[in-house]
Amino acid sequence: MAAMASAWATSSTRMPVLQTSFRGEKLGASSFAGPSLLAETQGSGLPFKVSPQKLQVQAMKRIKGKVVCSSNDKTVSVEVVRLYTHPKYKKRIRASKRYHAHDEENRCQTVEPSW
Repeated sequence: MAAMASAWATSSTRMPVLQTSFRGEKLGASSFAGPSLLAETQGSGLPFKVSPQKLQVQAMKRIKGKVVCSSNDKTVSVEVVRLYTHPKYKKRIRASKRYHAHDEENRCQTVEPSW
């Protein structure tokens, strides 16, 4: 595959904009929040039209977890468990990571373990 380079910039509305160059073509700037990438690039004065097949932006995957600590004020700790395959031994491994999440009204409570 040809080398793909990307750089982050911000627009005048303070929204993240990704500028991408693919196989030497300058594709222009595409906003993640816009409803149609094709409509944004056609009206921007670019000398060519960009087809939607070249600019497909995928949303991030939502992660699920359980609240493991809710004793702090307006903050909860959420543990997210994911499974991945070891690259060499091909065994499925369970990895967990804790994230801090904002809880303005202190509504989230610790989940009782089910084992």
